[in-house]
Amino acid sequence: MSLSGQQRKKLQDALIDAFPNTASLEQMLSFELDKNLRVIAGEGSLQDIVFKLIQTANSQGWVEDLVRAACDSNPGNPLLKTIAQKFLTNHSQTLRVTSSQIPLKSSAQQHEPIYPQNLVRYQQAFSEAIEREFPLSEPTRCQLKQLQESLQLKEKEVLQIEQPIVFQKSAEYRKQQERIRQQRQTEKQLQQPSTLQPSRSLVIEFDTATVNTQGEITVQQRSKVRYRAEDLDNGLGLQIVLIPPGRFMMGSPDSEVGRQIDESPQHQVTVAAFLMSKYPITQAQWTLVANLPKVNLDLEPYPCYFTGEKLPVEGVSWYEAVEFCARLSRGTERAYRLPSEAEWEYACRANTVTPFHFGQIITTELANFNGQSVDGSALKREYRRETTEVGYFQYANAFGLYDMHGNVGEWCLDNWHENYEDAPINGSAWTEGGDNRYRVLRGGCWSLYAKYCRSANRSKSEPDKKSNRIGFRVVCSSGRISK
Repeated sequence: MSLSGQQRKKLQDALIDAFPNTASLEQMLSFELDKNLRVIAGEGSLQDIVFKLIQTANSQGWVEDLVRAACDSNPGNPLLKTIAQKFLTNHSQTLRVTSSQIPLKSSAQQHEPIYPQNLVRYQQAFSEAIEREFPLSEPTRCQLKQLQESLQLKEKEVLQIEQPIVFQKSAEYRKQQERIRQQRQTEKQLQQPSTLQPSRSLVIEFDTATVNTQGEITVQQRSKVRYRAEDLDNGLGLQIVLIPPGRFMMGSPDSEVGRQIDESPQHQVTVAAFLMSKYPITQAQWTLVANLPKVNLDLEPYPCYFTGEKLPVEGVSWYEAVEFCARLSRGTERAYRLPSEAEWEYACRANTVTPFHFGQIITTELANFNGQSVDGSALKREYRRETTEVGYFQYANAFGLYDMHGNVGEWCLDNWHENYEDAPINGSAWTEGGDNRYRVLRGGCWSLYAKYCRSANRSKSEPDKKSNRIGFRVVCSSGRISK
């Protein structure tokens, strides 16, 4: 006899109440009816699995067996008792059973050990033990063995309980050990003196500024930084600023105006010293390097929509930016590359924790972005609708870097990941996993509102995409490379 819709709903509620997770339901079905829940119902939420289970049992004619099995496994559940008393009694004539056959145990029987309950008890004990310590110590293993024997559990059944728990815990343990290894490696790097000695070591002075929420400069400071002047050709140089080692909180807090979910969870990252170009790569620098011998790809010497030697290069793909780094490395005998996402944010923040290195907001007097929106990150100001020359704005951040907010978005090495779960903590590029169809972009651009130009803001793009909103800057994290 088929169940009505109302009966299905009551049975579904009773099973979910009696077996609040898939594992307990799976064990009940296996030991009481010798049926495989995964084969019957597949994957999904507990509600979906129970719905499919009831649907299958009803269509195949063993729904009464399912009710009895559930009651035998969890006799104290009031919803199951109601189902057994009403549903099975109402169908006793059709089933040719008497009320004595309905699975209601006598008071003596109710005190007998229930085997499936013993399995659940062991599973709980094993899960709690493995959360306390992993790998398990010998004394803990002995205690679990004694529990197994007292519950009269078979070895095969114990293995079925333990193996998935151990498998999941082993994966977590490996991740934890890898994070510890990264941390120790980076700590070691921080303790060692930096080998990043500029080929022509110079000191440059620059101005920094902090603004209040009205956009007024409240703090102005003169600072110095070491940098390398990489001579390219015809007097054209590439200024590479020394970024000191340190730690920072990557991502944004929940309270930050304009934050996106992909900026979480916030996590501490330790970054070793590296060198980063003072400005985004200019069109003049691009043209010069594009005319150097090919490494892997052909490069268009004049790819830009907006033209000007001191304007940032744009209209170049991620692959072309990587080729630029390869040619620059071969020409200078130093290992240049795109920054990792962590290096970029660390360099942009320059020891600040506010949405912008200027403070809580930015203005179009400090950066090139779309100033036509008032969104809590900026005051409504100018919208230039084009790129500006690198260094056009007077103020740098505390590391001596310019144009970190707006102007052009900047390519990073990393694959795109939807959030920072299991992200590296040593500043390295996150090139494993994620969505390999996309690469990370940072910094916002001239056409975006201020909230998309924050230090923590992330965006993505296909690595072969070219846009007049996208450019890049380079980093160097090693000395000279061998020929």
